[in-house]
Parts: sequence; C-alpha cells; structure tokens
Amino acid sequence: MEIWFVRHGATKWSHKKKIHGCKNVPLSCKGFKDVALLADKLSRINFAEVYSSPLLRAYQTAHAISNQKVVIDSMLAERCFGLYEGVNKSKLNIVYSDRVPEGETFYEFVNRISKFLMNVFSKHIEDDRILVVSHGGVFRAMLYEFFGISPDSNCYKLSNSSIAIFRITDRVELVVDGEAILSSN
Repeated sequence: MEIWFVRHGATKWSHKKKIHGCKNVPLSCKGFKDVALLADKLSRINFAEVYSSPLLRAYQTAHAISNQKVVIDSMLAERCFGLYEGVNKSKLNIVYSDRVPEGETFYEFVNRISKFLMNVFSKHIEDDRILVVSHGGVFRAMLYEFFGISPDSNCYKLSNSSIAIFRITDRVELVVDGEAILSSN
C-alpha cells in the first residue's frame, strides 16, 4: 500500500507564522497557485481513495489536486492548539509535544491519527494507492507512528503543497522526491 500524503497549500496565516490548529483558514493566492502546480504533477495518478481533513485549507487543496471524489474524515483535522491558535509562533516558547491550554495533547492527537490509519488498513488492500490531504501536524503524527520520531524533531518537515509517500509492505518507507529517506525494519 502507498499513502501519498499532501500537506495543504499556504494560507495568509502561513506567511505570518501563525498557529492554525483547528481554525478554518482558507488558502491564500500563493496557496492556490502552488496547489495548481501540484495538481499537474498528480493529474495522471489514480488513487483507490482520496481522503481530506475537513478544515478548509486541506479541503480546498484536495479538490484542486484531484478530480476524484474526496472523502472528508474528521480524524485528519490538525491538532487543536486551543488558546494558541492564531498566535504568532515566535511569541510562544513551546515545543510541539507541550500541553497547550484548552487544546489537544500530542498523544491524544496521535491516538486519533492512529485510528484513521487502522481504518485505512482495514479498508484497503496491499496494492492500493491512497491520497491523504491534511496538515503538518498529521505528518508529524504519522512519522511518530511509523518510525517513532519525536514530535519535537524538526528533521523531517513537510512544506506546504508538498508530497511525501509512505510505502507500506512488510516495512514502511518514507519516500520524498523519489528517494527513500526513512525505513522501518
């Protein structure tokens, strides 16, 4: 199975370095332009299923890059950052795994993403290629689930409108730009 993970396009908050969390922030003009380029790259690829976060920026990205039916799954929403949503990241002295006021803990968030993955594994066969359009935090949670990488590690960040492929066989490989950069044993 392959899970093609796409991080949503840029928003005005992305440019201002604000924490999005569960806020429904739309794509910016730059976000729409970048997503259009991504759509061209993906236009000839068929997916068994296309999943998207319900948050507007991911949903807009999913519809722009795929002409297939998009399945909205609330489990793919970004982590809730509570009172920190809308705040500039530079004004906060926190690491990703910190507990946030009125927000979701990283482990609650990972549990939600794990449930999504279990649903995918139970529904799809090993030869399926699926597309998941979601958020940077969901990508971090998947890195944690598949490879045990700390959520506070910044070694594998995924930019807006970028693709990473999780190739799942008897092990998991993370493929970026055609190169396997991580592999579980």
